[in-house]
Amino acid sequence: MLRILGERKGISLKELGSLLICESGSPSRLVERLVRDGLAEKIAHEKDSRYVYEGLVSKGLLTGKSAWVIYTIDSPGWFIRLIRQNVEWTVVKKAILQFCGIRPVKRMMLAGIKGSSARKRKRWLDYVYQQARQLRK
Repeated sequence: MLRILGERKGISLKELGSLLICESGSPSRLVERLVRDGLAEKIAHEKDSRYVYEGLVSKGLLTGKSAWVIYTIDSPGWFIRLIRQNVEWTVVKKAILQFCGIRPVKRMMLAGIKGSSARKRKRWLDYVYQQARQLRK
């Protein structure tokens, strides 16, 4: 839905519903939530009393906010860094978080999940728990 609203300007709920392959009223709650949270704009159509959704608002709406992203991945960390060149992280950081104005952005990648021991996973969880407790202070 976000991709469609970002690509198409001036789209009605009926058009949005057909592009999402759902009933015309189905996306209305989601779109209303986006409008309420200031992430999408709606304008009145000049020939129709129903609203047309203008699309997503300008970038930088979350300026002044920070993020700490924790994600898991099955591949070994060296493979992600050297071969994949952290492409997944780069997309999340630049195209989503920084686009919205979120800075600074920290991350914690837990790599090699599939082959990890229960002891290692417990250490990861304990570390994340301790770090999260410090965020509240």
